[in-house]
Amino acid sequence: MPYKQKEALSLQFEGFSLSQIADMCGAQKETVKTRIRYAKDSLKIMLEKL
Repeated sequence: MPYKQKEALSLQFEGFSLSQIADMCGAQKETVKTRIRYAKDSLKIMLEKL
């Protein structure tokens, strides 16, 4: 999983809002939402392989 996706997902798990994550990462809110979605999709695929 790419670093930016992992970063966004980790920050969300820590309880930060999308707006806060966007500010921290220097990205648009929609970009953060996309990164989180792709990160969750990647995790789902990895877990299905177990």
